[in-house]
Amino acid sequence: MLHGKLTSHGHPRSAKQRAERNVSREPSKLRELASWFREYAERTGNPAIWDARIRTAEDLEAEAVRLEAVTKTAPAQA
Repeated sequence: MLHGKLTSHGHPRSAKQRAERNVSREPSKLRELASWFREYAERTGNPAIWDARIRTAEDLEAEAVRLEAVTKTAPAQA
């Protein structure tokens, strides 16, 4: 039995995808998740896994910066 949520194509979402979706609108949460990926990267002895985790952290940081820029330029909603 599959316990994870499914995508629109019927494929299970990874924990990373669910976490990113849940925090995708909050830059501070994205940075918190990026920090977690960096810390988690240091625990591996495999360079390929380390690299993937660091790239994920960098992507999350970049998204946080992008969201902050959009928020600063977006007109205030009434």
